[in-house]
Amino acid sequence: MKRCRIHGYGVVLAVGLVLAVGLAMVVGWGRSESETSSKQAGAARSSAASPATDPFAEEKFSAEQILREMAKAYRSAGSYADAGRVRLRGELPGQPLDLEGNYTAAFTRPNKIFLGVGDGNVVCDGKTIYGSSAAAPGCVLAVPAPPELSIEALFDDFVLASSMAQFFTETYTWVPLQAVLLLADDSLTTLLDGATDVRLIDPEKIGDYDCHRVEISRADGKGVFWIDQRTFALRRFEYPVETVKMMLGAQPESKWSLVAEFTEAQLDQPVAPEAFQFQVPPEARRVEQLIPKGVELLGKRPAEFAFVGLDGQTVGQASLEGRIAVIDFWSAGEATCRETLARIQQLHERYRDNDKVRFLPVCVDPANLSNADLEKVLEELNVTMPVYRDPEAGAVAAFGSLTPPTTVVLGPKGQVQAYREGMHLLSPPVVESILETLSAGENVFPDGQTAFETMVAEYHRLLDEMVQRDLYISLVALQQAILQSDTAERTEPSVLKLTPLWTSDAIETPGN
Repeated sequence: MKRCRIHGYGVVLAVGLVLAVGLAMVVGWGRSESETSSKQAGAARSSAASPATDPFAEEKFSAEQILREMAKAYRSAGSYADAGRVRLRGELPGQPLDLEGNYTAAFTRPNKIFLGVGDGNVVCDGKTIYGSSAAAPGCVLAVPAPPELSIEALFDDFVLASSMAQFFTETYTWVPLQAVLLLADDSLTTLLDGATDVRLIDPEKIGDYDCHRVEISRADGKGVFWIDQRTFALRRFEYPVETVKMMLGAQPESKWSLVAEFTEAQLDQPVAPEAFQFQVPPEARRVEQLIPKGVELLGKRPAEFAFVGLDGQTVGQASLEGRIAVIDFWSAGEATCRETLARIQQLHERYRDNDKVRFLPVCVDPANLSNADLEKVLEELNVTMPVYRDPEAGAVAAFGSLTPPTTVVLGPKGQVQAYREGMHLLSPPVVESILETLSAGENVFPDGQTAFETMVAEYHRLLDEMVQRDLYISLVALQQAILQSDTAERTEPSVLKLTPLWTSDAIETPGN
């Protein structure tokens, strides 16, 4: 029987057909707003006027009527602008978590928009849709704009869509709330998906705005819409968080919140033209498809690099020629990096007598962390293998900006065979499988490229399903909905019989 090899191939994205969960999805969300986001948000706010008085503000509405009025207000609005933010707060065992990210939008029908969400930006000036993602640095998506914008057109690029979905808000909707409200045929199909109860709770104020509050109950907790009583603009949304807690391994009784704020949201007010302007940086490449850095590097030789050991010895491409190198870029202050370093130490011990394999843990911390202090950290972590530093920033020159921990596997000819950034760790069984294949003289990087292409194709299949159903929920929830609708009643086979052939218990995170 032909033996099946299982490899893990890294892309920067925290997405797949089953979402890769964990803190990797929040990489970049603790950063300040990008220059582009700040500029667009400022332009959107600069033209925003105070909301007009709604003559029906004093009428009594049911929860369903309020949600319907909100949906109608957005779908009929000629323009929209906000300066939204989203914030996740909670506590992991012994560690508080407080992360904040962009959630900004500006829109003018029929086809001008700006969305700055997480690590992604999309801008349409009426002629061209531009997109940028931290996952594909140095590249700008540039494709023709349709006469009328749609969710399908805006989120057609897998990498861009994934970047804008990554802040656990995707457990509720795959695309940003503003896009659902403004562009879905019936936004409530998405917003009320899975709701078992919808009820009106006590109204409250946000700043000067009196808000209706509508609470929805779902299997993953309760959500609350804060809806302006005069304009029906959504001013705040409190997400259900039980799924988020489970994904992060939080204690069931711990208190968490995931809240999107749209305090400055304005419907049908003028939006400054510069909100929809985008200048492609001179050093950026215009592309028709964004490809993650980790995928673009596959099969290529990186630029020259040199790392210096704590003993003063230097290692670079020349000294690695003919060998397989597993390079782990890590930081002493990152808890996840310590986990990665422990795995690399474990692999180092296993391959200690194999002179064809080198393990290079490279500390990317600045020089203010002295070698003496670093040695104390290594002693604390029981790391005995040689550790290197990067005084000339060779890692950035060779592999681009890095988010530690990042693991790169180079083949005997110096080509990048595997790349895994952030929380998507290469586990020891996966690395061993890669090393075994490379030692046999085969490349593994084509499989990583094919895996990415397969993910893109499957994403487009799911996007088509979203559009057909007018249902823009998480990819996991959508897959479950498809399975439920497509699954026939179980029957016994009349001709063929399924017989288990093999099993594997080496996969640490089944399903990812």
